[in-house]
Amino acid sequence: SKDKNHYYIDYKKINVDYSTFTFLNRRFSKDKDSLYADLNSWKFITVKENTNDISVINCEYIKDKSTLYYISTLSKVELLTNHFETFKTIRIVDNDVVCINDKVIVRGVQFKTKTVDANSFKLFRPNQIDYYSKDKNHVYYEQNVIEQANPKTYLPLEFGYGKDDKHVYHETKLLKGVDAKSFKETSEN
Repeated sequence: SKDKNHYYIDYKKINVDYSTFTFLNRRFSKDKDSLYADLNSWKFITVKENTNDISVINCEYIKDKSTLYYISTLSKVELLTNHFETFKTIRIVDNDVVCINDKVIVRGVQFKTKTVDANSFKLFRPNQIDYYSKDKNHVYYEQNVIEQANPKTYLPLEFGYGKDDKHVYHETKLLKGVDAKSFKETSEN
């Protein structure tokens, strides 16, 4: 919010340069002097001096010459950063997932499985809370490889189940003796 003299966040006046202040995305803003982060209206912080190399990636991420910025709200509200020598490629997967060069960044943190292929990485259900993802080589549940799962035919189901053309899985575990062709979700308990 603003009046003719000041900007306000969560009913509190913030100390910014009124004439140059601008919102970059849902979490970040800047003025001629500084880059700011809004930590869910509880705390408005100065992140760094404005070096005029800040650019918006999407509604959650921004970057400068060598750093990617994200506000995590998972277990606690905090500013997360990832450093890169250069930003050769940037691919937006969804609001919380981006691929930078050969790295996959999920909610501000590098993907747990280091062999993930950033060029082919996908979420099964973008912009939703989703435990499943894949690349050209693997299917992942909570960033762990589902061994033997075929990324070309894998289908996530409800309650941690999933199947491909040959097997049925619960989370990352292969379920032996279960017929993949006839396995389906039911509305029964």
